[in-house]
Formats: sequence, structure tokens, C-alpha cells
Amino acid sequence: MIFNHKKQEFIIDRGNCGVHFGESYGNSRSCHLNLDQKIKVRILQDESSAEIFLDDGKKVFSMRVFPDEKLTEFL
Repeated sequence: MIFNHKKQEFIIDRGNCGVHFGESYGNSRSCHLNLDQKIKVRILQDESSAEIFLDDGKKVFSMRVFPDEKLTEFL
């Protein structure tokens, strides 16, 4: 997750999150945010999916993620 204050942009990139799939759809998504204000972030994640809610759901990112075993050792 990247909060780019200069560009007033939120970026999510799953390119380095394990098993690559669906690359024809791209690995990153972004949206414009006013980062001069507080942003409320809520993340829900299970074994293969993640959802990120910004500002009580005004912006939502849903994605599938299949991490390599070495990336899940802390769980």
C-alpha cells in the first residue's frame, strides 16, 4: 500500500505478494484521495483475499492474493 501525498493518490500493488495470476488485468490499482485530511483505513484479509476500505467504504479495493509459504511464516 502506498499513500502518495505529492500526487494525492492511494496505490495498492500485489505484484510482489506471492503467486502471480491474472496479470493481464494488472497488479496495481489506484484512486485519488485528499491526503491533507485523515484517511480511515480498514483491512479485512483471509488466506487468499483482501479488502481495503477507505473512508468508511467510499473507496474499496478487493483482491485475491496467493502468498508463497515463506511469506506466511509470521501467521
